[in-house]
Amino acid sequence: MSKTTVLLHGWGGSYAATWQNIHWDERLKAEGYSVVGPNIMGHGVPNGPHDPQDYVAVADDIEAQLGDAVGLNAIGYSLGAKILLELACRRPNRFRRLVIAAMGENAFKPLAASEAIASAMENGLPDNASPGLSKLIAYTAEAGNDPLAMAACMRRPQDRPITPDRLRAVTMPIFVANGDQDFFVLPAEPLTESLQNACSRLYPGVDHFNLLTEKAFIADTLAFLRSPDGRLHG
Repeated sequence: MSKTTVLLHGWGGSYAATWQNIHWDERLKAEGYSVVGPNIMGHGVPNGPHDPQDYVAVADDIEAQLGDAVGLNAIGYSLGAKILLELACRRPNRFRRLVIAAMGENAFKPLAASEAIASAMENGLPDNASPGLSKLIAYTAEAGNDPLAMAACMRRPQDRPITPDRLRAVTMPIFVANGDQDFFVLPAEPLTESLQNACSRLYPGVDHFNLLTEKAFIADTLAFLRSPDGRLHG
């Protein structure tokens, strides 16, 4: 059983801001896992590319960082989850187990609020900004990322979208986890119904931003990684 686990953050975050700040790396290491924490292009640095075209290659860049490794565990959050699904489509033996967090029907399309988010990164929040948009912009600022780079990443062209047909090649066990207040990504069923070997949970009272600190999600993720059959029980 592979003990190497990839932690891939979402848009506007970084490995340090998303995973290390809330001690996911420590939890996994305490369970005997070794942790790999790549940063998505333009993230985790004070200055990133400002041309949306540069971000077409975000999945290629993560793929290069992982090298030839196969049989990995991986936990992806938001954009990180989408990138992991893309890499699984390309090379199904890359992963032993996948945890797809804060990802639903938007796996197949950009976020509905993507232009509003990019504009807020460039120009500041509008007076009528929703609470969700305000939280997302604050999250990005706390991570210390370049606002113009984040806007460019949000506007990146969708080079080869994930589709249900492409997901047919993805047969490893997958755990899809979302909060029932995550209005950025729900519903989850278009994604879960396209996966051959998925289990899923919807956590009550949890939104896009507090899923990773939800105790039940943490416990379920660790149980899923340990599970011999790749299922959640109980």
